[in-house]
Amino acid sequence: MLDAAAAGVIETLAEKKAYAIGYFEDQLTLALKTILTSAVQNYGLAIETVAAIAKNGQMKGEIYTLGLDKPAILNVGDFSTAVPETTKQKVLQAKDALIAQNVTFEDCKINGKASWCLKVAKAA
Repeated sequence: MLDAAAAGVIETLAEKKAYAIGYFEDQLTLALKTILTSAVQNYGLAIETVAAIAKNGQMKGEIYTLGLDKPAILNVGDFSTAVPETTKQKVLQAKDALIAQNVTFEDCKINGKASWCLKVAKAA
């Protein structure tokens, strides 16, 4: 989440043969062997979605979560050739589990600090 500084960080990681996950847009083309994939986000569409809720008089005093269930707003980018096929499949399975809400995050504390913890739904 470095905005314009991301290019310099990615360049340094490429020089050191390290890896990164892109953020906001699909950053794979910045460094084909460094960016493994990206969390691609369309903030404009997210804002438009919430604005439509408000315009329709349906806005409530709550947090609106727009996630992977709306792939036009949030999605996984292309994968680097450095990512093995089995890993790609695991990422896509995890994405599907999040969409199906079989995996969720809940507020918790880790070492006394507020955090989010993974919660896996039990099989029926």
